[in-house]
Amino acid sequence: MNVSRSTEAFVETPSNSKPSQELVRNRAALVLLGLGTFARLPSAMIFIALLFRAHATTGSYSVAGIASGAYVAARAVSTPSVGRLVDRIGQTGVLVVTAIADAVLLVLFALLPAGTPVVALIAVAAAIGAARPPLSGCVRALIPTVVETSQVRTAYAVESTAFELTFILGPPLALGLASAWSISGSLIVCAVLLASGTVLFAFQPVSRQWRPLARAARTRGAARSPGVQTFILILTLVGGVFGIVDVALPAAIKALG
Repeated sequence: MNVSRSTEAFVETPSNSKPSQELVRNRAALVLLGLGTFARLPSAMIFIALLFRAHATTGSYSVAGIASGAYVAARAVSTPSVGRLVDRIGQTGVLVVTAIADAVLLVLFALLPAGTPVVALIAVAAAIGAARPPLSGCVRALIPTVVETSQVRTAYAVESTAFELTFILGPPLALGLASAWSISGSLIVCAVLLASGTVLFAFQPVSRQWRPLARAARTRGAARSPGVQTFILILTLVGGVFGIVDVALPAAIKALG
């Protein structure tokens, strides 16, 4: 997603302050980072909730693993196209439409009855991944528009740390809701949090006003760069390991009684 400084910084900050101190006093940046983190928390909950809901529906961890894999694969495939759409028409419309579509699909998945055909279950899981709102790209594109140049690196560091925290908090939150209520209820909560957080983020003035920088047409995409290809390969392998562990561990625990 194209990053530009198309909106002026919201506040003036003293030049003799440390970047971290300046960032704490920057209300616009704190709102952006806070809402962006809240809106992305459900993304860290969905994978594990989908896995256990698919298992509850089919009784098979193999099918559950395939459904979860379809969710991740569809998300990876759709992300570049959705990002290009944001670059063309702006953030607000894309975020609102994908958030509502994803929430509806999550509720649908939560309500699938036992005996649902495996193909239908996998298709819905893939659709959930494909419709995921492009929040991470949107948040990162906006950071330079709400902070001074001296704060940019600090803001990106804070954003990355907060985003990683969602992956620590999300899975236990999803499973805690499943234990206290039901796995279907956990998915419905994910849908509500995702829709409300994303729409709230999308209607922030800084998001509504954002426009990408005009740029010349390119003859080759970023994915054709050897460095990017290496990066994609590494992340694919690392993500595959995490996915295998997430599916194999509960299956092994069940098998062991």
